[in-house]
Amino acid sequence: MDEQTTTDEGSRTLVESVMATIRHRIAARSLTPGMRLPSIRAFAKAMQVSKSTVVEAYERLAAEGMIRSRPGSGFYAAGQLAPLSLAEIGPRLDRAVDPLWVSRQSLEAGDGVLKPGCGWLPASWMPEAGLRRALRTMARADDAALTDYGTPLGLPALRHLLARRMAEHGIEASPDQIMLTESGTQAIDLLCRFLLEPGDTVLVDDPCYFNFHALLRAHRAKVISVPYTRSGPDIELFADFEHTPAPRLAAFDGLSRVIHVGSFSKTLSASVRCGFIAAPRDWMEGLTDLKIATSFGSGRLASELVLALLKDGLYRKHVDLLRARLSRAMEESSTRLRAIGIMPWIDQPAGMFLWCRLPEGIDAADVARHALSANVVLAPGNAFSLSRSASRYMRFNVAQSGGDRIFRALEDAMSR
Repeated sequence: MDEQTTTDEGSRTLVESVMATIRHRIAARSLTPGMRLPSIRAFAKAMQVSKSTVVEAYERLAAEGMIRSRPGSGFYAAGQLAPLSLAEIGPRLDRAVDPLWVSRQSLEAGDGVLKPGCGWLPASWMPEAGLRRALRTMARADDAALTDYGTPLGLPALRHLLARRMAEHGIEASPDQIMLTESGTQAIDLLCRFLLEPGDTVLVDDPCYFNFHALLRAHRAKVISVPYTRSGPDIELFADFEHTPAPRLAAFDGLSRVIHVGSFSKTLSASVRCGFIAAPRDWMEGLTDLKIATSFGSGRLASELVLALLKDGLYRKHVDLLRARLSRAMEESSTRLRAIGIMPWIDQPAGMFLWCRLPEGIDAADVARHALSANVVLAPGNAFSLSRSASRYMRFNVAQSGGDRIFRALEDAMSR
């Protein structure tokens, strides 16, 4: 069936995907003003969508002023060059499925799109009842809690609680060594601003958390990858999801040269933006100045909400349930992936991700492109690999990998 004969969210996502590709080409200077766009037939074949999908995408881009139609001739890029995109700072190989593409497809996807490639838990797994209860409590808070800026370091009561939680993992950090942030991503960004100058060299695992690659490119760092081994650190292995707590580098180091970063986006709510940094005491003044310069005060409302959730005992019960649920999902996903020839590289004892190897001769980027046409967003290996050496690998979020549709899409994509 032609995609455009339906009006569901999936069809709109395909149109938006075509539009995003054209926007990128304009931003990346591969389409300059006056240059002719690919023909509708050719681009539909390249994107593996219908011609009517490309027609609608082109018409919408023309309405935005991004391109112009010349009757009888085709469509052409219009206007001034767009600002340089982050994608242009790094390699353009497999651009259609690079880190920013994976993030955008996951964040912009509608309800009908499945997201085994995303990095968060399904909404149904989150503590909705506890969140609503905490919100009702916040509605009765004093005016300052509801309307005022937070202090630069963040809510003192939450920082004291985090200090006690870190001590359980052997990390000795006083509350004045902890800074609250809007997210884990903001925490990493602040640290990059504090530590890096353009041209500085940064070593990263390969594969590595892909948004870190994007942040390092934004800060104009020279990034060198170090191959990941079977005994290396797990990709995004969240402390709260472990059955048996593993040693922390920050505990061994005493926060001398190792910084501890965390957030509650994955375990409580991505809508409640709250993360933190634990760093050496003599770094805090510089980090505080940077935070004021880039975001002024802390998000007090989010901090108060997280504190309320942690204090009522909900969090520990919730995470216990998540551990059990993730263990079942890990076993089920591993079994189903093995059955279609996709082999987990490491049998994960905890966490929400499986790093898997595809059968010989199959490229993960090609699989991801084809799966998108079935409204399934995947995370191919080269999105995580600076050296582009993970073309046969793919990361699966086991919490988002339930149901037959994902595995049918994978089988279909690998058989092409």
